[in-house]
Amino acid sequence: MGASAPSGEGAKNLQGQLSDATADVKAQETKVKQAEMRSKAFAKEASAVEKKLAAAAKGGDAALKQQGALQKAVAATKAKMEALGFDEAAEATLQQAHAAAKATHDGLARVRSYDRDRDRDTLL
Repeated sequence: MGASAPSGEGAKNLQGQLSDATADVKAQETKVKQAEMRSKAFAKEASAVEKKLAAAAKGGDAALKQQGALQKAVAATKAKMEALGFDEAAEATLQQAHAAAKATHDGLARVRSYDRDRDRDTLL
């Protein structure tokens, strides 16, 4: 009845155990192969992400350089404007006065148009 018994039932039992063990080994080999395939796929994906990150870092560096250059250009332009006597506060005041004058003009134009239409209607 044990492992020492050369009976037919014992041989089947050993054969069954061997089959089960072989099936388990194959299942584990399949899992290992799947894990290796996943690992390769993840490695490729990680490599692609790293390339994108490097490209984004380069783009970010270029954008920072461009921003610095633009800030210098703005500072130089402001310095030139100050040298010419430009005053931002005075310019803002002039723009507000212009907007108020334009609003008044537009209002008067509407009244004049209304008067013209009214006079035309009375003539008819």
